Amino acid sequence: MDYRDEFQPGARRFDVGERSNFLLVPMAIAALRQLYEWGVGSIQETLRELTRRAARGAEALGLEVAPEANRSGHLVGLRRRGGYRSDVPARLAARQVYVSGRGDNLRVSPHLYNTAEDVDRLLEALASLR
Repeated sequence: MDYRDEFQPGARRFDVGERSNFLLVPMAIAALRQLYEWGVGSIQETLRELTRRAARGAEALGLEVAPEANRSGHLVGLRRRGGYRSDVPARLAARQVYVSGRGDNLRVSPHLYNTAEDVDRLLEALASLR
């Protein structure tokens, strides 16, 4: 994680990470309409199935995963005893598998465009890191 404690100079110190861009408003409206149509619960359940698949596969590889009751449906942390090498996210990215390092965990957070086959590719890539 590359967090910084320094503030931007001048009034920019009060920015909270975003900038107003009114050209994006119609896109945001369309996205919100799509989310409303699909339903937040349906989206969460779709993603939950992908994280369940990732969790089951990770456990089969000997990785530690929090019990489902203790995690959200849209992301899962995969812990390896002894941690991961710092280059693991980059090595996975080279195989077009994208995760984030979070301490001793890899954070897997699928999106709606991801498929079960994508999760399987993640698990195959993780298995090859041994």
